Amino acid sequence: LGRMEGSACDTVYTRVNDLAQSLAVRIYPNPSDGTFQLLSPITGRTHLKLFDITGRMVWSKMVEGSEAYFTTTNVPSGCYFLDVRDSQNSLLAIKRLIIH
Repeated sequence: LGRMEGSACDTVYTRVNDLAQSLAVRIYPNPSDGTFQLLSPITGRTHLKLFDITGRMVWSKMVEGSEAYFTTTNVPSGCYFLDVRDSQNSLLAIKRLIIH
């Protein structure tokens, strides 16, 4: 068909950058005994929230920097989801975390 100058259809948006950023957020060890490390491409403030399988928030933490160590207390063994957001509350990643 060709290019139509000025058309909204001329611009293609993808979520490739979002996916790349999500892949750059890492947590380990996973499975974890409740102590884990977070590596993030964000060097500023990061907000973490841990949700259980029913969607109930069981733990949260605000961190500064791109690398941090955590120990979750009073969190029983199970499968959890770690929600990672930047200082503007933009979602960076949701990672599965197994605590044994």
